[in-house]
Amino acid sequence: MARCKTCGTEIVWCKTKKGKSMPVDVNKREDGNLILDDIDGDTIAIYVGAGEGDHVSHFVTCKQADQHRRK
Repeated sequence: MARCKTCGTEIVWCKTKKGKSMPVDVNKREDGNLILDDIDGDTIAIYVGAGEGDHVSHFVTCKQADQHRRK
């Protein structure tokens, strides 16, 4: 399991529909907007409505997320 380099939270690296990498919190949440699926050995993050998924992007929960965003 991977961990965030700044806050240490357990994350899983997923691919978006456009093929970009995205960190996702491992712990499930009731207000999640992502469903994770395994397709051909890659974990894919599928966006659904708020409260309809069970995971969220780590950018939502990481207090140091701005350090990792690309400009």
